[in-house]
Amino acid sequence: MFFETPTNTSIKIYDIPSISALAKKYNTLVAIDNTFATPINQNPLLLGADIVVHSATKYLGGHSDITAGAVMGSKYLIAQIAPHEKSWPDACSGNGFIIVKEHQIFSCACSASK
Repeated sequence: MFFETPTNTSIKIYDIPSISALAKKYNTLVAIDNTFATPINQNPLLLGADIVVHSATKYLGGHSDITAGAVMGSKYLIAQIAPHEKSWPDACSGNGFIIVKEHQIFSCACSASK
């Protein structure tokens, strides 16, 4: 099962623990697009999701000067996904630096707004 929460642009919030519990009853994996919440505000893996996708191009990148993303999950699931990485474009080394810097700025901004 794949869904985004909160959704962009309607900001609809789905109950990750309840959906994950139901999916487990049917041996179904739960994958969540966490782009809008970011890992600073929500950790779906701790709420029962199996896989989490983050777009670093949007909020984590900050200034739309990179194209990047991340997939998080257990070692077992990531090992099944990793062979397909060769079909995805490589992020240049400069992008990694930009993501780290933007993440630091974004973390500070989120902390200040709470």
